[in-house]
Amino acid sequence: MPTTIGYQRAFYRTLQAMQRELSALFGDLSQRIGGVLLAASGPDGTIPQEAQERTRIAVGRLVDEVFTREQPGRRGNHAYSFDGVTPLAPFPALLNRYLARAMREAVEPHTRYMQRVVPEDVKVLLTRNARRIAEMEQPTLPGFDSLRLFRPNPLAQYESPHNWVDPNGYRLSDRVWRNDEETRRRLDQLMAKMMSEGRSAQDIADAASKYLIPGKADKLVKTYEYFDNGNKVTQKAAFGAWRLARSEISRAAGWAQKMAALANPYVDKMEWVLSASHPRVDICDSLADAGPYPVEDAPVIVQDSHPMCICHTRSIVSQSPADVTNRLREALEESERLNLAPYMTPLQIEDFMSGLLGDVLYKLVYQLGRDVIGV
Repeated sequence: MPTTIGYQRAFYRTLQAMQRELSALFGDLSQRIGGVLLAASGPDGTIPQEAQERTRIAVGRLVDEVFTREQPGRRGNHAYSFDGVTPLAPFPALLNRYLARAMREAVEPHTRYMQRVVPEDVKVLLTRNARRIAEMEQPTLPGFDSLRLFRPNPLAQYESPHNWVDPNGYRLSDRVWRNDEETRRRLDQLMAKMMSEGRSAQDIADAASKYLIPGKADKLVKTYEYFDNGNKVTQKAAFGAWRLARSEISRAAGWAQKMAALANPYVDKMEWVLSASHPRVDICDSLADAGPYPVEDAPVIVQDSHPMCICHTRSIVSQSPADVTNRLREALEESERLNLAPYMTPLQIEDFMSGLLGDVLYKLVYQLGRDVIGV
């Protein structure tokens, strides 16, 4: 039975923790919206017509403040600062923390495996001159190619979570901004409909709460369905934020697992593992059936499957670790004679994570204390 290296349990714990924090964030927003609605109500408990537009604008601003903020020197609201990484509002800050946490949890099993199987003399050779992103000439000596450590560095071509451009041409900052717009629009439509029906401010606040907080009963939302371009809408406003966060984190963790596998010379294959809660047959079943894959060709969660995907990938060590170690030792000794440095492996996890996250996000999260993200 080959050894596998995975991150499933830690990843699911991360998703659960993120959902709790996201619920708390929207719970606070719900309370502030309720305060604005009740303050605008008249003696009969409804919101007077002359105050309705003003009230909806005020609620929209509260929604904006969760996702985006104004920044001097720029027009409009933005999720991240000029560097595209430093968060300006609570939701992108939450997203940063959990991106970093999930990616590290995908890399750490490789670190632990290599710490366990790599002899001390090989660790010295492997870490002495390791590079993170520099390019070098491809060695042609036997044993080099199969170890992957002397090929063009995958980190040089890798796009960090904030730089990746999706098929629609959007970066993460754009995707957060669009989620802000959609959440505000749907909540505004719900409020406008209830105000026009003469519903009380308390009823509207209750509906907004159920619309915003993941996991809350949605009976009142279903009572106030509305039509958007001819399509019936009953979806919670917060669902978009949860969908975005879960998709971004799943994809980032999937890439971290693949990059760690590429940098781990003991791994030779990867497999796609269906989530235990996989609801129906879809592209994920085909991806699982087509494996295992050579590491270079392994698909990535979400990017190669679908949004909200919580399947995971596992790295497979099917070769004899002793044989790999012998080839690794010979290749590293020869590389020193040739003045060639191998690329970074998960043994140097701090430098490896800096390469995965990008220096700015790494400094924002890890150098401020790992206890912030629970690792």
